[in-house]
Amino acid sequence: MLACQHKSTVESIVNNFEKGRNATESLQYRMLYKMKYFSAEDDTLKFDAHVLMVKDTADTLFGGSFWIKYDSTDRYFDQEHIYLSLIHISEPTRLGM
Repeated sequence: MLACQHKSTVESIVNNFEKGRNATESLQYRMLYKMKYFSAEDDTLKFDAHVLMVKDTADTLFGGSFWIKYDSTDRYFDQEHIYLSLIHISEPTRLGM
């Protein structure tokens, strides 16, 4: 016998994420991080990434700080700047402004 499975919509996934985020001060999860270069068709890199988000309602850009770690790379936002840290470089690089 085949059973019907509940199919999530994008809206329900986003709503569930927001409910969970609003109920906590921080959250951690794993995601598939993809990076696409524009030089070729089959050049998408895929990484298993760990994400940590710390909520701060005073931050109007992302709603707090975040840290994404994948492969040998870390990216984090300290509510003022976004940084890139590579395992073979001792000091993080501030990106953008």
